Amino acid sequence: MLTRSRFLALSALVVFGVSCSKKYSPQSISKEAAAVFGRAEVVGIGGSLVVDAEVLRELGFVHGGKDNPNAELIPDLAIAFLPALAAEAMSHPKDAAYGKMMARAAVLIAVTRDWPVWPSVQRLGVVAQLSALKPEQMADNVLVLLAVKGSEGENLELLQGLGAAVRTTTGAPGAKLEGGTLCLESPATKELASKLCAHAGPGFFALGTPEALASLANPVTAAADRDSGPLLRVMVRVPSQGSGELRVEGHGALKVSGAFEPSDSKVADLTEKALREGLKMVDAQREKTRAAMTTALGEVQQSMAADADAPSKLKGAVAAATLERILDPRGEYEALRKSMQIGRKGTVITAEVTFSEDQVKRYARLDGQLTGVAMIGVLSAVAIPNFVKYQCRARQSEASSALKQAFTLTTAYRIERGEDPGSLELAGYQASPGAKYALCTRGGCAPSEIADAESACAEILGRADTDGPLACAVGQPSGAGLDTWSIDAKGEITHHSDGCR
Repeated sequence: MLTRSRFLALSALVVFGVSCSKKYSPQSISKEAAAVFGRAEVVGIGGSLVVDAEVLRELGFVHGGKDNPNAELIPDLAIAFLPALAAEAMSHPKDAAYGKMMARAAVLIAVTRDWPVWPSVQRLGVVAQLSALKPEQMADNVLVLLAVKGSEGENLELLQGLGAAVRTTTGAPGAKLEGGTLCLESPATKELASKLCAHAGPGFFALGTPEALASLANPVTAAADRDSGPLLRVMVRVPSQGSGELRVEGHGALKVSGAFEPSDSKVADLTEKALREGLKMVDAQREKTRAAMTTALGEVQQSMAADADAPSKLKGAVAAATLERILDPRGEYEALRKSMQIGRKGTVITAEVTFSEDQVKRYARLDGQLTGVAMIGVLSAVAIPNFVKYQCRARQSEASSALKQAFTLTTAYRIERGEDPGSLELAGYQASPGAKYALCTRGGCAPSEIADAESACAEILGRADTDGPLACAVGQPSGAGLDTWSIDAKGEITHHSDGCR
């Protein structure tokens, strides 16, 4: 869930990122592209981000097309979106290789921005369908999707050109187009366990590892709408934690809405309380501002009225001034504040704010410093770290699973033999291949790659004669700080330090 400040920042950026252009009529994506984008409806653990370029064009966010190919969406989004994602990945040692891959991909895309065959992008999506049991296979479950106006032949020609760009840049013979798929096999990706490939189809491109692209052959429950949808949509779903969605939608006025459904009702209570307190703070600050400006207005009017040398027209303007005309001359703040709504149904928390069509149009005329592409870049910089955090949360489910397994095995051992096992191995516990968490008891730790596991758990487990927790789990789900958990004799799990913060 985005914090209140980030949510309001996203709302403001949607308005200030609008740029002026003539009215554009959105066009439908191909049926093949709609089938591919149906994967953005994630189930299980995962998330997705979808940007509808047709709505961006209609509102004036994006210029481009045959009359202005240099300003088309795909290379601009590559520079605005991929570097932020790459920088976030490179800040975590375990994901650094993927970060380098994405940064290089941005460079390769940017150098082809002057190529006339570049297609007109209609929709952009990033979809991650992850597995808590196999987090090391994350790359094989991530797809980057593009819906484009180009035909399948034009798209294949583009991939041929990209292959040539890779070969020219790296000096390697890799990146050959085969069966509509281009895979990078150059030194640029030698540190990766998986290839990066791009597949071209009628009206769409898909990027990912060969395993990720193979998933395109599996049908989805429903295709996405072919006509334009929300301007921006971000979905995150983690069964053990909850789900969240952020939407920016509209074809004149823009509504920004968010929904968060935590698995724990206590988290829902805290979230609702924080949002409502946030609105109270906004209102309190507004009242402080009004009080200060009321005093200032009175002082200015009194001083101006007593100034014999002041022009009569200026005196008249000052005398007629009102607080509303100074603070909210168009009534925009009042309308914006009234549109801010917080709701709750069960454990689902919703929040929304609406920018009127007049507001959007007015800011469109002022655009010139912050373009639509810059807005997408800032949106990415805000959304990506939150998306990465949810990936970290998904990895944390391994800790509770391992602790529950250890609890079951040690309890069974105690019932059968009348004593506690001296070690996890005696209880029959075996860590799953590629486990990211180390499991420890007072008898020691199961073999793992977590160097500080024993010392981190020593304080949590306490002395052997205490009635403290039975087992402790330690991991590094974000690749940085330690994440520690424990389970007691009643099977209750406690989270001691959060490695995802």
